[in-house]
Amino acid sequence: MSFHDTWRVRRPFGDIEIELHPASVDAAACEASLRELRQLVNDFKYRRPEARRVVLEVYDRMRGLPATVSRGETYGLDTGSLRADAIGEELLSAARSGVIVARRREVRSVV
Repeated sequence: MSFHDTWRVRRPFGDIEIELHPASVDAAACEASLRELRQLVNDFKYRRPEARRVVLEVYDRMRGLPATVSRGETYGLDTGSLRADAIGEELLSAARSGVIVARRREVRSVV
């Protein structure tokens, strides 16, 4: 059974959309995705609430768990946490293998 989930992360310079189990990812999209996810993982490690919420939900879903399982056990994660590093590396590894993709949402101006 395959899951198909998406999340949106609000960021100061544009929202990021994360998709788990995308249909396909080309090489250019994979590189762009890795850049976006590296920033998201950094925000996660530095305890930015929106990044923490989304990273933990994606991580749980990748493991086949309900979206809130990790929240209770990982609120204490900080920049020096080995667990936070492991979660971040797992997301980046999944992005390299095409399991998840992060895309910057294009903002269109309406005049």
